[in-house]
Amino acid sequence: MRALLLCGLAACGTMGLDTDKSDTASLDSGALASLRIDSVVPNYGPLGGGAEVVLSGAGFDAGAVVWFGGAELEATRIDSATLLVVSPAVPVEATVDVRVVTPSGEAVLPGGFTFTDAVGGDGGDGGDGDGDGGSGDGGDGGDNSGLLTGRVQMDYLVIGCPSCFGFPSNLAVDAGVWLHDPVAGTWLDDLPPNGSCVRDPTPSAPTTRFRDVGNAVYLESGASAALALSRSALDGQTVYLASGLAGDDYVRNAAWDLVVPGLSLTVPGALRTTGGFTDIQPLTMLNDGGQAFWPLSASAAVFSWAPAGVADTVVVDILVFDPASGAQVGEVLCAANDTGALQVPPAGFDGFYEGDLVAIYLYRWETTRSTRPDDGSTVEGMTLFGGLGTGSLTP
Repeated sequence: MRALLLCGLAACGTMGLDTDKSDTASLDSGALASLRIDSVVPNYGPLGGGAEVVLSGAGFDAGAVVWFGGAELEATRIDSATLLVVSPAVPVEATVDVRVVTPSGEAVLPGGFTFTDAVGGDGGDGGDGDGDGGSGDGGDGGDNSGLLTGRVQMDYLVIGCPSCFGFPSNLAVDAGVWLHDPVAGTWLDDLPPNGSCVRDPTPSAPTTRFRDVGNAVYLESGASAALALSRSALDGQTVYLASGLAGDDYVRNAAWDLVVPGLSLTVPGALRTTGGFTDIQPLTMLNDGGQAFWPLSASAAVFSWAPAGVADTVVVDILVFDPASGAQVGEVLCAANDTGALQVPPAGFDGFYEGDLVAIYLYRWETTRSTRPDDGSTVEGMTLFGGLGTGSLTP
């Protein structure tokens, strides 16, 4: 959610000190083709749960995880073509997608299981999709019961030295949506209070369990802009991502609605984008190639920007790396009111060494909390607009 998450959405790599791209995951198309769900028998069960259900298909690797809608189930693997699960309890009748997630990928059988207390059911083979890894119509978007909340994020990042970070260009524009049941806590509290810095922060999310609501969700800003975010599997969970967007996909100073077709739901004003900068200093942090890694004084690390007074917060996030090994050795995270300037306290760099390399994020952070009109639950939004530069620590 902070700059580190932005880096994760953009797959920015490891500070350029390690050029091995093996940390950027790519799915093997052959592995995905072999993973499929052919049938779910029975394809119905009581609201109270407890029905033994057999999933038949192919590619069920050891460690396969089964999902009925938004419920994760413990699966007994009989062999690579057979899984046995017990249906969970749900509060209302619903038809949900059945998913199998393995290290090789994900297969989806849209509308594969129905929770009902009616006698019988249709006795079919489970779902009307083709079970080929999610190429069906998305069914009804998963277990639609209960309230739904979530987080929406859009990032615009100018990279001063793309080759230093493994970016293909000097611009990364990304968006993401994470939807889940209501939980205690908020997605908006990872930053330190404005006017302060934190050494080696430990961000925490209010939940790591997300809901599958169909093939895609959308962000819309009036009639002029719309972005489709595709259903993606991340650590066995369903999230919605759009990466590698063009610069004009980020409409500055605009309100965006979240549209969830699988739930026939629109959350107005779920996201509010911020404006950009006419100046960032020291501008040398954005140097490219042989001019990268300008000296950053630990005793006078002053950053300034213009115009001021545009956004809720301006963030400076400094990641420190050992130049010999390329390993990250620390972080200094600062937040400030959008007054136009911020100085990192010298004590924030205690324990680092002259010549340590740094990645510097400087960005505006705009937050939004929108209320769903149907039930009063909230969707939290955040937009990041800024730059990623480099430096080398000096006294």
